[in-house]
Amino acid sequence: GVYAMLRVYTVIFGDEAGYLSHMVQPWLWGLALATIIIGAIGVLASQDFRRLIANSVIISVGTLVALIAIQNETATAALLYYLVHSTLVCAVLFLIADLISRQRGKVSDRLVAGRAVAQPFLLGICFLVAALAVIGMPPLSGFIGKIWILKTTLNSEQALWFWPIYLLASLALLVALSRAGTSLFWDRTQKGGDPLDGVNAHPLQVIAIITLLACSPLMVVFAGPISDYMLATAAQLHDISGGINNVLHRGQ
Repeated sequence: GVYAMLRVYTVIFGDEAGYLSHMVQPWLWGLALATIIIGAIGVLASQDFRRLIANSVIISVGTLVALIAIQNETATAALLYYLVHSTLVCAVLFLIADLISRQRGKVSDRLVAGRAVAQPFLLGICFLVAALAVIGMPPLSGFIGKIWILKTTLNSEQALWFWPIYLLASLALLVALSRAGTSLFWDRTQKGGDPLDGVNAHPLQVIAIITLLACSPLMVVFAGPISDYMLATAAQLHDISGGINNVLHRGQ
C-alpha cells in the first residue's frame, strides 16, 4: 500500500495536479499519526513476540505515510532508506520469532515464563542486534533512518505533533522489546524449563538470519552511495514532466 501511494501520489495529487494538488495531504498526516499511536499501543499490549513484531510494522507504516505527506524529494529519499531498513529488520525478527517458538515447546513465543531456548547464545545475540536495529540505536541502519526522518520533518507544519508521537512510539518499542527479551531468554520459572532436544536451527536458517542481520550494518557502511541512490530515485519520482515524457516516448 505504501509503495502504491509512493508511485501514484506525486502524479495524481502532486504539484502539477491542478485542483487535486495535495488534496489528501491533511488526511495523510492524521492517518499517519493515528497509525503510529495504534502501533505503539499494540507493541505494549502484545502478548506474544510475533504480534509485537507485527505491531512494530504498523509503526513503520505510519512513519512512511507521514513522509509521503511531506511531499518533497528529501522526505521521499528518507522514506526509501527507512523502507528498505524496516523491511529487512522486521523480516529477520519474524524468522527469529519462528525459531524461538519452535525451541520453547508449548509456550511458543508467548511473553511468559517457560522453557529455555535450545540455542540461547545464538538466538539471544540475533535478537539483540535486530532489536537495536528496529528501535533505531547506533551504530545500525535504524539510527541513520531515524535521524534522517527527524531532520526531514523538522521544518514541517506537523513537526510539533510528529516528533513527540514518533519518539514516544520508539520508547514504547524499546520497553516492549526489553520485556520480550527478558521473558524469552531469562524467565524460566515454570516447571520443565530445560531446553528441548533436537530442535536446533538448521544451518541454512542460521545463514538466512545472519545474512539479513548483516544488511543493517552494511547499510551504515555504504550509507553514502545508498543515500545518493535514494536521493536520485526520489528526484525521479518527483519529476512529473519527465515521467510523463518517458511514458509517451515509450508509447510511440
